[in-house]
Amino acid sequence: MPDVKTGSSRARFEIRAGRSVGLSAEVEVTPLGVAAIGTLVAGILLATGAMVRLIQSVPQELRHRRDA
Repeated sequence: MPDVKTGSSRARFEIRAGRSVGLSAEVEVTPLGVAAIGTLVAGILLATGAMVRLIQSVPQELRHRRDA
């Protein structure tokens, strides 16, 4: 839910497994933080795409070669 005064958003997550095991998390993100997260995700996706293209450009017989 957005905070009108600061412009930040909050989220809460909770999961339980049985009676004694559980995990909860809470995060508050400002608009600048959302932009930073978006930039990081975009960088990861671009890097992954570049790695896939690089691997596809290597000939099949060289991909499985192991040097002793």
